[in-house]
Amino acid sequence: MTKTARPGSLTDAGPLTWCLALDVPRHLAERVEDTLSHQLAPDISPVLSYTDDHKLRRAEIYLPDRERVANTAALLASQSIDILSISRFHETDWVERSGLELPPVSIGPLTLVDGDRHARPDDRPRRFVLDVPSSTAFGTGHHPTTALCLEAISALARRAPLKRALDLGTGTGILAMAIARLTPAHIIASDSDPQSVATARSILRRNSLAHRISLIAATGFAHPHIGRFAPYPLVVANILAAPLRALCQDLSKATARGGTLILSGLLEGQAPDIAA
Repeated sequence: MTKTARPGSLTDAGPLTWCLALDVPRHLAERVEDTLSHQLAPDISPVLSYTDDHKLRRAEIYLPDRERVANTAALLASQSIDILSISRFHETDWVERSGLELPPVSIGPLTLVDGDRHARPDDRPRRFVLDVPSSTAFGTGHHPTTALCLEAISALARRAPLKRALDLGTGTGILAMAIARLTPAHIIASDSDPQSVATARSILRRNSLAHRISLIAATGFAHPHIGRFAPYPLVVANILAAPLRALCQDLSKATARGGTLILSGLLEGQAPDIAA
């Protein structure tokens, strides 16, 4: 791979978001994803997708400033991963563009909309609509890991009512809100990132669900409120493979006998290891 730069170099200034792109041979994709997901700062969002020939995967890494670009480039170089291109765009343009490109999505009985941009569908009862701002990116239901969790929650809700549920690593709170819309359960939702908790709290209020969901800042199970209501008939954790492995014993203990454990945020090749 050859390193190239699109118009807009590291010396240019302005309130910009940066995008580093690279093509990765498919057999190296898991190593690259592991590098991007586990070694970069938590506010960096790596996105991997298949190219048309399915032999390569295109990775895109969005970064807020030039320092992060330089640090990330050095990290990738240490892993013998070459940058294919560097491009930039104004953050305000990106937020606007992302909102326009993320239409309402329906998963099971749920419809997810951005209330600032989309009208609530007239044919859907309020209890089945979730209003999540498009600017939250990976908490909108468009990302496959979130969509798969929503599908699993919808299927479970059809089988039996739930009294309690735990959403570990709640992010925007979208999975906790889906459980609240579809079941009578009281939900504990936690996240280790205080900013995520603040964002989720505002979105819960936006959906009038703050009274149904207890939102806490906690790393893993290190909060007495989580243990107080355990075990849970439903535990959801849409995070990453490494923390799921680290939390495996706690996740097992927190799930009630005969209960359901929904895990996501991992690659297909990592699933057997997680199951074990």
